[in-house]
Amino acid sequence: MTKGKIIFLSKSLIETKILPKLDPSCISPCTGIKAVVGKINDNPTSINIPPPRLSAVDIKHVKKLKKINPGLIYCSMTGFGKTGPKSQHPAYDSVIQAFSGLMELNGIKSTGPLRVGPAVVDYGTGIHAAFAISSALYRRQITGKGIEIDVSMLDAALMLMTSTVSETIATGISKPNYGNDHPDYAGYGTFKTSDRDLVIGAFTKKQTQNLFKALKLENISHEVALMSKKQLKKNRAATTRAGRETS
Repeated sequence: MTKGKIIFLSKSLIETKILPKLDPSCISPCTGIKAVVGKINDNPTSINIPPPRLSAVDIKHVKKLKKINPGLIYCSMTGFGKTGPKSQHPAYDSVIQAFSGLMELNGIKSTGPLRVGPAVVDYGTGIHAAFAISSALYRRQITGKGIEIDVSMLDAALMLMTSTVSETIATGISKPNYGNDHPDYAGYGTFKTSDRDLVIGAFTKKQTQNLFKALKLENISHEVALMSKKQLKKNRAATTRAGRETS
């Protein structure tokens, strides 16, 4: 395996190995780059640097680092990416959830947008970075070359909403917020019963038919059997209402 170093730069604290003598303030356009590299061993290293100084590191030092060590794998994590009008803005999970539209999709009309409880964007960004670095390590084994990786929290958030984002881009129509329901499928949602909420995942046409059979609504099950997928989506509201009245 070709030896090389990994420098993992982020705008938020990441619990990996942080060298005790390597302070983010020591990395500036004036810093001797060999002195910085000399403090980083062959293990992955995480350095927390806010956006303005991170940009300075990217512009001034990455090429120099690559010359010193061609096997360098450099991964930067930012909120909004390294370019664009918001590139210098700090970000947290809740900020990206709001900016990306994730909170809007998660909410309902009566409450408005709702934040997803766990910090899913933080976790998703970390997974993206880990997978990218793992791929880069494999690539380095074959080629001996390092690579520069750019991961943003906003990119990760949009990935987590891939089907919705791609449909919105294709149609120009944003999905409304349905909360625990599905915007297209009647049998895929949360239904109130006499003593508790019940979550049902009848996603396919056959599953929806079987659901109404189980609810002893044979007539609706027969209607579903005669509908196309497009008709099922169009009649989602009426079909959902029938299921709720039964439950």
